Amino acid sequence: MNKEIELIRTSDCSYKDKIIKIFVKERISYLQKSKYVTIFNRCMTGNKEIYVIYVDINQYEQANRILKSLIS
Repeated sequence: MNKEIELIRTSDCSYKDKIIKIFVKERISYLQKSKYVTIFNRCMTGNKEIYVIYVDINQYEQANRILKSLIS
């Protein structure tokens, strides 16, 4: 049984796509979920949905290193 752990939440679709593209290239197992923002919160943030990326717990360290390299 695989266990996934949340790696990142983002509202930027292009950033999410960039992360997923690298994960596919590096063969990192991931799961992507989209969460819709309520109308009240949408007025405050302007975002319609938030993307949540989960990775396999055994690959978390590798995925986190990749994520940190994208940020810096």
